[in-house]
Amino acid sequence: MLTLGLVFFIFLIFLRTKNSNYSIYYICYISFFIICHFVYFISKDGFLDINLNDSEWQAFWQTVILLLVTVVTYRFASVIIKIGPPQIDVLKFNVGHRFLLLLYSIGVVIYTLQNGIALGLSYNERLTANTGGGLSIILMYAYIPAMILAYISMPNRKNLFLCLCLSTLCGIIYYIVIGGSRNVLAAGVFSLIYLALLYKNINKKQLFLALAIGVMTLMLLELYRYVNNFSDALDFILNGGVQVILFAFESFSPMHAVLNINDALTKNYFEIQYATTFLNEFSIIIPRFLWEGKPINVYNNGYFYTAEILGLDTNLTMSPTFLGSCLIMFGQTFYWIGGILCGLIIFIFDKIISSSKTRYIKLLLLSSIGYLFFWVRDGFEVYCYVLIKFGIIMMIMYAFNSFMSSLIIRR
Repeated sequence: MLTLGLVFFIFLIFLRTKNSNYSIYYICYISFFIICHFVYFISKDGFLDINLNDSEWQAFWQTVILLLVTVVTYRFASVIIKIGPPQIDVLKFNVGHRFLLLLYSIGVVIYTLQNGIALGLSYNERLTANTGGGLSIILMYAYIPAMILAYISMPNRKNLFLCLCLSTLCGIIYYIVIGGSRNVLAAGVFSLIYLALLYKNINKKQLFLALAIGVMTLMLLELYRYVNNFSDALDFILNGGVQVILFAFESFSPMHAVLNINDALTKNYFEIQYATTFLNEFSIIIPRFLWEGKPINVYNNGYFYTAEILGLDTNLTMSPTFLGSCLIMFGQTFYWIGGILCGLIIFIFDKIISSSKTRYIKLLLLSSIGYLFFWVRDGFEVYCYVLIKFGIIMMIMYAFNSFMSSLIIRR
């Protein structure tokens, strides 16, 4: 019954009317939110046929309310200020993708020379090895907007295939160099696939096939990150049975975090953090040479959940989900405020993408759209840090294009 009700609920969210103007960020955010926050309940009530307990029902209705507030806020804003179709064709820079690929290559070389290759290290060792490589890691993100520009310059199936292959290659190189980070690989491929849907270069069957392959690949890469053996990881996926399903649910829908946070709030284990844990995320942008003794992890919502609620002494950050982050910041009474803020933010982003101007900001938002999943799984502050990374790349690109334009004018 819960599963059927959820399907109907999802249908209502995506229901289009003549006055509806939905765009890229709205659709992607809602899709990721449903995957991250509802798959847990579907797995228990549907696949495993386990009745939800009182704590799980509380988390379920909190999830429904947070999503409803987000949707209502977005729709209300779109009634007041109309959003047109995405203006993507304006993203055509003369040598934009070549310059961005150069930045990516420079980042790979600098990181390798400074830190070596981190693949094969344990999770904690990898985080330690990555310290001090901030700028080079940021430069390696540049291949995502590069592939977006390359595809938009010639949006056909042949070019899509080439861009997907190159994007996958760049993502795998990043995975090897950094030592097991899948997010850049997944985000780069997702951005291209979504743009391909807009340009109608792939159909729904091809989309579902790509998603299935993508999920299995991400699971394999995640398993390898922990066991450091591809054969063991592949054997688990092929022969793990129900454990594979549970592993996938745990990876994509860590709603147990919400149960833990609700329990801690009920027992007064911690004080509501308001904006403190959110703002702590931005201390990560301070260069290590300016902050002697800078910690590997900052006390954002994810690490607050890991250290203060779970009591774990580790460099690993457990995902609290966006709902969990809202509970940490606003408590069980006012967590829905996060839905209002979220609805307004994704509306603003969609408005920017539908504008015919702001090319660099538009490219920044399209490049980071795949990271919406990390917004709903890890918290909005994590997504903001991703925006900062792409923002640095856009500023470098803008400075380069301005310099080249000035040379042309002088000639």
